[in-house]
Amino acid sequence: MLLHETERPSQEVMTPEGLCNLIEFRYQRDIKDSAEKISEYLERNAQVLELSDSVSELVHMLFLKLKDEVDHLFRKETMIIFPCIKHHYDGTAKVIPTKCVENTVYKNIQGTHRVILNLMQKLRQVLDNYQTDPSWSKDWTECLDEMFTMENKIYNWIHLEQNYLYPKINS
Repeated sequence: MLLHETERPSQEVMTPEGLCNLIEFRYQRDIKDSAEKISEYLERNAQVLELSDSVSELVHMLFLKLKDEVDHLFRKETMIIFPCIKHHYDGTAKVIPTKCVENTVYKNIQGTHRVILNLMQKLRQVLDNYQTDPSWSKDWTECLDEMFTMENKIYNWIHLEQNYLYPKINS
């Protein structure tokens, strides 16, 4: 049931219900796990020694805002949108027309996706594309690697929603 760039998704996974489950049980969990690892590092290191004070503070603020936006959207999807989609899914590739994801709700989700993508872009820019220096601590290098990993997971999640899930229920 895992959808990876090299895997051919099954018909079951590509239904609205299957996509909701894939997003909730794979992508959301993976992104939350990455965010938790990064949060733990940043909580232990109020000042990242490898960065200037101002850059360290900016990294903390950008990451906390990113985590907050992602967490909020995950809760909205998991508690409201996905249950509604699953309830109105009729076993075909489409969802019975509902008010689960009205155009305004969909536009709001797209707006949140843009905010998340912009925050990731700013983090990447501030952190010089996650390039590391051999003199940096192992913990900070691992934190940067986790940020890169989380960024890729988020891009895949948003791609899945914008190109597969929401078009199936908005058409």
